[in-house]
Amino acid sequence: QMKQDDYVKINETAKWMQSIDKTAAAKEEALRNSRNGIEGDFGDRRQKFLEELQGYQAMIDKFKTARDKRGVDDHIERIDTLKEKFEQARITSEDIVKKEELLGWEPTEFEILDVLEEALDPYDKLWNLVSDFNKNHHAWYKGPLFHLVPDKVENECRDMVRLAFKLAGQFESENLPDPASVANVVKQGLDAFKVNVPLVLAFCNPGLKARHWEEISGKIGFTIQPDNSFTLSRLVDMEVGKFLDDLSDISDSATKEYG
Repeated sequence: QMKQDDYVKINETAKWMQSIDKTAAAKEEALRNSRNGIEGDFGDRRQKFLEELQGYQAMIDKFKTARDKRGVDDHIERIDTLKEKFEQARITSEDIVKKEELLGWEPTEFEILDVLEEALDPYDKLWNLVSDFNKNHHAWYKGPLFHLVPDKVENECRDMVRLAFKLAGQFESENLPDPASVANVVKQGLDAFKVNVPLVLAFCNPGLKARHWEEISGKIGFTIQPDNSFTLSRLVDMEVGKFLDDLSDISDSATKEYG
């Protein structure tokens, strides 16, 4: 037979169980609210990141109407900034995907990053081509002629012509006349220089000796020696190119002797 104390203990146990249930329910509600808050903040962060990526596309689109070659350094700076942002975006996207997996969400693919990098690439190539052309054009024409490495000059010119031609065709096919115009102008400059490459090959031959220079001087009508003051621009201005066949013959002979 149960005593009065037994009833008291049963009542106290029931109250204790009820308090546990209430505490567990309160903690469960707190955890639910915390998760909802975390998911809400994370969702906002992800949406803001996606909007930032969309903003990068607008920045790329500005290059569609850029054609002022004098602004080449500014264009390259903006392109390099975008490339740095893309690198950081890769890191951010990987972090977001990891958190999505922890939350049990479907991971975001972020294909837009590949799209953005692909969209920027032709402008990156174009404006770096313009920069390289400007630097090389000055070095080729105004720098010391006998510091030029003939094979390197010929290869660089050929590769730049190919790239300019490819970019011009790509922009024209996409109905982007401004960058296409920039690429075509560079190609025209390279084509104009290309006709002088044989002069570089003839004059910058390491096999040329004193007797060869005397022979060359006799052909062109003035004395020339391989010194730092002589430039390709000077040769062009003096119309030395009209003696190219004779100069090439002398240079070829020197190569055979040198070899």
